[in-house]
Amino acid sequence: MDVHPSGPFGSAVIYAENPYTIANFGDPYLSERVDRVSLLKEFPRRIDRALERAARILSKAGKTERKIVILLITERHSAGGKHFIEAVKPLRRIGSQTFVILFGNESNVDAFSSLVDTPRDIFRVGTVNNLPQHVRTISKKIREKPGL
Repeated sequence: MDVHPSGPFGSAVIYAENPYTIANFGDPYLSERVDRVSLLKEFPRRIDRALERAARILSKAGKTERKIVILLITERHSAGGKHFIEAVKPLRRIGSQTFVILFGNESNVDAFSSLVDTPRDIFRVGTVNNLPQHVRTISKKIREKPGL
């Protein structure tokens, strides 16, 4: 996504029961920090709390800045918490677009459709190891989607 210290800015959040930020907005080491993250095996995985954290982070961005959330979701996510329709509302209020990168062949894309504007905003990539071969295509589709 070409995120670097002079902009556009990015942040990264890991989510489980309690999400935490691994790289703050404008962190010059965002790429390196993201590359060092390993897959969490911790449960529950509360997507609703990750979305709340993302909304707080993105609310600090300027009104004219494009706001994007990219969720990396495995087929093993936890039930509970707010329904996705409710959880994504704060992001929509601040003009954020949400995209889902879905890992696993068993996942039901429809289960995540309420997180995005259109089903084309969900990308199924198979395993985590397949992600690198899809990054360029996904990034291009996200960059080319008109902003809100």
